[in-house]
This record gives sequence, C-alpha cells and structure tokens, in this order.
Amino acid sequence: MRIVVGAVGRIQAGPEAELVADYLDRSRKIGRSLGVTRIDELERAESRKATTDQRKAEEALILAGLVPQAAVILAFDEHGATPDSVGFAAFIDQARNSGRDMALLLGGPDGHGQDVLKKADHVVSMGRMTFPHALARVMVSEQIYRGLTILARHPYHRV
Repeated sequence: MRIVVGAVGRIQAGPEAELVADYLDRSRKIGRSLGVTRIDELERAESRKATTDQRKAEEALILAGLVPQAAVILAFDEHGATPDSVGFAAFIDQARNSGRDMALLLGGPDGHGQDVLKKADHVVSMGRMTFPHALARVMVSEQIYRGLTILARHPYHRV
C-alpha cells in the first residue's frame, strides 16, 4: 500500500516543514511492518486563475493528477466528518485491507473543488477552527503516524 499526501500550496522551509518530514519519516519506518510500502508528499503550486471557482476547478485537476489509480481518496474539508484518531486509523486500515493505495488531499486557500469532493471516499474536517496551511500539513502528517501506530499497537497513542 502506498500513501500519498497531495497538497495545493508549498510549505516553506522551517519548523513546520521539519515536523512534516519527521512524522512522515517515522510513518515510513513503522508503516513497513503494516504493508505500507511508500509514503509520498506531493505538493503543487496554487492556481493563479482569476475567480475562486476557476482556482478550485484548476486545483481539483492538479490534485487528481496526484492520486494513484483506484486509490481510496480522503479529502480534508471544513464541512467534512470529524473522526477521532482511531477512526482516522480505521480509514487507513480499510484502504490497506482492500489492497488499494490511499490519497490524502489538502486543497488550496479556497478549499476543494466539487470534483475532488465528489470523488472522495471520505471527507474529513480537522475541526471547526481554521489553521494555516503549513500547520494543517503537520497535523495530517502526525495523524498518519498516529494512525499507523494505532494499527501497529504501538504505545504512542494513549487513550
């Protein structure tokens, strides 16, 4: 199983980028024992189109190009469900058990286009608060690691 984190917007060098790299490195290590063969972080520049709808549509096409064929798609959106970490781990486990790859998609500042939301198997919110893009990337990376540790029964996640 491959996990792809696809994001619109580039994360700048600094503490957030270091945290993302650290969590994804940890995830790669623990993921091997769970059949996770690769974890890729793919980022693309924001659209420069004139209107919000045009930007969202272009970014939806960009994100679609990052999704492995037949992958389970989880899109982060403010209107999505709010699973806990065990529920998030279950999404990873379901994809793994189905033999499919998984794509976790973060939209640009305007959010996802309807094409992404329609194709998503899961639409998930990080909560009702708004977070800067770099911090959202850290949170997604940490939840991947936490989810994999839950599946591996590692003591990182304490209930």
